[in-house]
Amino acid sequence: MEYVHVYPPLGTLTGVHEPVIRFRIYIVSDAQTDYCAAESELWSNMYGAGWQSVALKEDRADDPDTHGELAFLDTAHLKPGASIQHFYLDVDAVDVVDNFEFTARWRTAGQHSGDWHWVGGFGHNANVVVYRPLPDSYKVSLGFWQRKLKLVLEAAVPENHPDMPLVPIADSWRALSSGASCLVKVQNNDIANGKLPFCRLGDVRRYLAFVRSNACWIDPRSGTSSIDTGGLKVVVLLIELGNGAYAAFMPFTRNPGLINDAVFSPGDSNHLYLRPAVVTGCTAARVAVSISKDPHEAIDGIFAQTQEALPSQQLPQEDTKAVTQDSTRSLSTHLGYCTWNAFYREVTHDKIVTALTEIHQKSAETSLALPAWVIIDDGWQMVDVYDTYGRLYDIHANGKFPGQLKHTIDALTPLGIGQVGVWHTLWGYWGGIDPKGPLSQRYELVKCHRMSSSVAIDPSDLYLIAPQSVYEFYDEFYAWLREQGVSFVKVDYQGAFDTLDGYADKVADEAREHIAKMCAAYYDAMETAAWKYFGAGKIIYCMSHTPYLITRILKRQQEYSLGAGKDQPPLDKRMLFRNSDDYCPERTDAHGWHIYRNVANMLWSRQLSGYISSDWDMFQPGRPESPIHAASRALSGGPIYITATGNDFKPGWLDDIVGRNGSVAAHLPPRIDSRCLFDDMTKVPAILVANIAMPRSSAVVVAAFNVFSSQVIAPVFLRSIYASEVQFQSRLLPPTPSEAAATVSTDALVGEYFSIYQHSTARLQVSATVPITCALALLPLSCDILTVTRMTSIRSSDRSAVLHASCIGEPGRYAGAAIVVRNIYSVLVSPESNMTSCQDSLTLRHGQRQWNIRVRVSSSPRQLLFAVYACEATADAAQLPVTIQAVRASRCKASDVTWTYDSDTGALTISLNTRGSAPEHKHGAMTVTINISA
Repeated sequence: MEYVHVYPPLGTLTGVHEPVIRFRIYIVSDAQTDYCAAESELWSNMYGAGWQSVALKEDRADDPDTHGELAFLDTAHLKPGASIQHFYLDVDAVDVVDNFEFTARWRTAGQHSGDWHWVGGFGHNANVVVYRPLPDSYKVSLGFWQRKLKLVLEAAVPENHPDMPLVPIADSWRALSSGASCLVKVQNNDIANGKLPFCRLGDVRRYLAFVRSNACWIDPRSGTSSIDTGGLKVVVLLIELGNGAYAAFMPFTRNPGLINDAVFSPGDSNHLYLRPAVVTGCTAARVAVSISKDPHEAIDGIFAQTQEALPSQQLPQEDTKAVTQDSTRSLSTHLGYCTWNAFYREVTHDKIVTALTEIHQKSAETSLALPAWVIIDDGWQMVDVYDTYGRLYDIHANGKFPGQLKHTIDALTPLGIGQVGVWHTLWGYWGGIDPKGPLSQRYELVKCHRMSSSVAIDPSDLYLIAPQSVYEFYDEFYAWLREQGVSFVKVDYQGAFDTLDGYADKVADEAREHIAKMCAAYYDAMETAAWKYFGAGKIIYCMSHTPYLITRILKRQQEYSLGAGKDQPPLDKRMLFRNSDDYCPERTDAHGWHIYRNVANMLWSRQLSGYISSDWDMFQPGRPESPIHAASRALSGGPIYITATGNDFKPGWLDDIVGRNGSVAAHLPPRIDSRCLFDDMTKVPAILVANIAMPRSSAVVVAAFNVFSSQVIAPVFLRSIYASEVQFQSRLLPPTPSEAAATVSTDALVGEYFSIYQHSTARLQVSATVPITCALALLPLSCDILTVTRMTSIRSSDRSAVLHASCIGEPGRYAGAAIVVRNIYSVLVSPESNMTSCQDSLTLRHGQRQWNIRVRVSSSPRQLLFAVYACEATADAAQLPVTIQAVRASRCKASDVTWTYDSDTGALTISLNTRGSAPEHKHGAMTVTINISA
């Protein structure tokens, strides 16, 4: 026996909200094992009458009487010749107690039969909490959730302040689809001490706290019962209550002209203390609070409350003429390149041009997609020393760029690079400004003191451009960059102001107030200059996880929506926002944490997606862990960019993440599965799951990552994930019939079928329902993608048969479903004739079982994958053989379109030769029409 995998995982607390508790044991045997497990059982107190054995059933993938959740369980990559036995048990939640533990054991049969083998060590049990159903949302009023939320607040009277109960602001109540939210005003004279008692939280079953791990980054911390963040301050707090609902909390202040910045400081016994960043003149703070059956909605509620309550901000003005180079190939829509991990601070003009030339040559030889934009990272500026104490001497490039930046940018343009950006910190450089350099002669400087921090261990004095001069500095700096041909900027170390504790000769509260005003001035100056000289969407915010910037962006996206009359800016107008600390290829222990941290942080950072796109950082190709990073970037909903030399580029490795022209498939950001919220998934033998709703393609993409240190086999709860994402989609789409329903007559739509496509095996399954669970096997730092698509059901031209069809998208790409603009959306039948209704029409013959179906995709894909299934339009719905008669694709000659159809799986694969066509952004969408008979 090689491995035994148990779900729910041993050593963890699992909350069950479903009516059925599902137990799974997967036993992996290698090729040399001549015996197998005959029995497997739980040892548990789930029935409340002491500990007892509970037998499990064996599930065989070839047994049609079992639920077949092994259909996507691929063991070939685990170990040659490996086999898996699957034991399962489904228990009605009403039959067990609310809290119980279990462990597992197994034994063999035949000549090798013997004693029971226990899984895990003594006391290493799984803990399960069963939550009884809360009322359906339509059965309860806002008042129901108000009472529930007040119970949480009333149980949390501030310590030592019994005369100050927390009372929600009366007109702040907002109804959620399955909960409610409000604002709580916290006011007390003791706030001047910098630590205001807020409340004592009761009924905490589990928690997820997003903490300031340092001045620049926010990370997830989770646990059970007692909130313990190791002294780190909390920006957003989500708790699971004893009744199964979720409550969320987010503090902020409203000081005009100062940082809207407050955090929680957890104390003993779940006491929360509120700490505003600036206490001078601040006698009141607010906490956004929500309660919901859905943890994602609870987070939505507090961010909506915060955004509405913040004071208004004026958006910078964009200079419509500030478009440098090829702005149509934006940072979010095409592959990019960064110099950092390739060259670090040793970057030079020659190294950049050589690397990009080698990549360009390999592209010409192997049809490899090219980067469309480049970031010149740290190492190009004129500074006194290249480290985190270094100071900026002047705004120009150093001697490693002998022709300044313009010479480098001019050399990159013939290599297909449409935009070049440069790195700098919000202060100019890590250690501020050189007081003996030319900048000190042109601008007033102010002396500040930096505390010890993760960036600079040794405390030190440094000089910064004074707030009254910083607008002029940034205007000069960015004007020069634009003259050099620079298109955008990556502004790093934005949390730096939180490392300062001294300003000129000011002390304590007065110094903090000046620092806060200076931070706001720097942001205003930087953003005003960037919009003026580069246009909107040309800033990458990095090391910027500060409560101040979060609230600033919240208000900015609201002001944009109100001013522009749109829900959000177009993709090429959104800023980029680094979602986590750096990608570190040399640290083998950091890769899983990097993926988990990004997925978890999306719970709060996706709240800013009306103004920014989340940036999961660059990654380096050609390394063992590169595939999981590539997949995560492709599914992040943000930019994809790599760091490498020419030697790292291999034919075909880019095909999984970008289109043939380097295009990035735009889609919504992912949402972490609620089952993964309250555990550090790098420490749990389970699968980290993130889900992506793709409303245009009627698809839900389920991304499964193994960030644990060993192989993992575990179930993915596919049906509930799909249902949750469809419900989420319904809040994104207008309350009108879908394009498919509007185009196809109502009586032509019959029932619902689903296609499920597995990326790792290219396996396609058509099903009359979405499976409740499906098991996946993943090696450490590996991933898999399942794309679940609702199939359109259409009657044939003679009305005697039904076709179920869906377009999965480009099958080789992790986010291949995102290229589908409109899924199967038309029967293409005109009542007056037997012709279809567009120039790419195909003839339908009446009296025969035929269909014309059409799909529209956003780019020029290499391939398209369809699921096609036909059956009789009768009660027994007998399956019918399908023939693909013809395929047409716009922008392709008929000879450039080939296809294969697998009648066993229903997979129709269409290959498209669009080589030699103009770039896809000049053409728009491609339409594919298929004629089918049965």
